[in-house]
Formats: sequence, structure tokens, C-alpha cells
Amino acid sequence: MRYHKSVSSGILNMALPASWYALLDPPSSRESQSGSGGESGREPRAQSGSVATFNANPDRTLLRRYRDSGHTSISRMMEGHEVTVPKHNNKPVCLVWALKGECSATCKRKNQHVRYSQATNEAISQLLSDCGVAPAGSS
Repeated sequence: MRYHKSVSSGILNMALPASWYALLDPPSSRESQSGSGGESGREPRAQSGSVATFNANPDRTLLRRYRDSGHTSISRMMEGHEVTVPKHNNKPVCLVWALKGECSATCKRKNQHVRYSQATNEAISQLLSDCGVAPAGSS
């Protein structure tokens, strides 16, 4: 295991193992280093350091379908598909809230962090189908 050493104020400090820096480094700097940027800002979820809020009444079937889809992000799932984000009370739903069961307290759609109607959940289910996500229970 390789350790990084740093000098701070003239005192030699032993830092963490190199592999730990990936765990402690903020996502924004990791994205710029890995070259996988472009995702930030495409989903309503705020950047690192924000407090998560949990959906107390998620549609379990939607959560399972998205989780089992293997997609790394909702944006990637939607790439290449002509889909429209369903609305609840005439405003676009927060797909992170609906499909992951949690989102950021500073999400731009935090006012949509509510219990969605059956009709809204059916529209979200249709969006999953339109993106090629298998129906619940199919393998």
C-alpha cells in the first residue's frame, strides 16, 4: 500500500493511503479528473455535500425496475429515447425522487418531493418502458 506524505507548516504529516483519496475527494473534482463530466446539472439532484431526503411513500415497483435496469444514472437511461418527464400538479416530477427513493434537500424540484398519484406513477412506469427498462418481474 502506497502512502502520500505531505508537508504542512513545516511539519511532516502522514496522509491517508492513496486509494482513500477517491473516497474523500469531492465528486466534482473526481469528475474533472476522470473526464466523465457532463452529468452534472442534467438531473435535479444537487451536488455533493447536500442533505438527502428520503421518499417515505415510493412506488416499490418503480424503485425495483430502475434498480434492476443496471443504468448508472437516470440521464443515461433516457439518452437516445424520445421521452417527456411526467408531470404531477402540472409540474415535472423529480425522477430521482421517484426512481431512487431519495434526493437532495436542495433539488430544483424539491417541491415535487411528494407522494405521486397512481396516474403519475403509471406515467413514470411508461417512461421506464419507453427507455427500454424491462417490466417488473421479468428477467
